[in-house]
Amino acid sequence: SVADERTGWAYAAWVHQASSPPPISLPKGEQLAKAHRFVFACDNHGDMLHAPTLRAFWKFLDLWKPTIRIAGGDHFDFRHLRAKAGEGERYESAQHDFQCGLDFLRKLKPTHVSWGNHDDRAYQQLSHPNQNVVDQAERVIEEMEGAVKGAKVIPYDKRKYHHIGDLKFIHG
Repeated sequence: SVADERTGWAYAAWVHQASSPPPISLPKGEQLAKAHRFVFACDNHGDMLHAPTLRAFWKFLDLWKPTIRIAGGDHFDFRHLRAKAGEGERYESAQHDFQCGLDFLRKLKPTHVSWGNHDDRAYQQLSHPNQNVVDQAERVIEEMEGAVKGAKVIPYDKRKYHHIGDLKFIHG
C-alpha cells in the first residue's frame, strides 16, 4: 500500500467475503461474491495535498487497479467557508482549492463517496440568507456531484458509512 507517512491518507488492501462459514448477513452492507481490490482515499483537502504523495498514489493505483474506489471525504478544503476563517482565508480565491478537489475525484473515479465535513461546507451554504451565495453554492455542488457521477454517495454524517463486505468506511 501507499500512504503519506505524515497524514496516512491513502490505504489499500483486499476485501473479500469468506466462503466458509456461509456469507454474513449484512443488511446495510454490500455482499461481495469474490475478492476485490479496494482503495480508500480521503483528506486530500483540495490544494493542501502533498504533491509527491499524490504522484505516488496515482502510480500505486495504476499498479493496484482496484475495483472498489472509496473517496472518503474532505476532497476540498473550503477554508474560506469555515465559520472562524481568518480575513486572509475569507478573501483568498477558492478556485485552485476547488479545481484540485475536482481533478482528484475525476481521476480517482470513485465507486463510493462519503462527503466530509469540509466538503459539507458547500452544502451548508444552501441555507445562506444571501441568494447570490446560494446560487453559487448550487453551481459548486453541481460540479462536485458531477465529478462523482455513478458513485454511491453518502452526505456528510459522522454516523453513516459505506458497508462493504466485512468493512465499514466512514468520514468521522
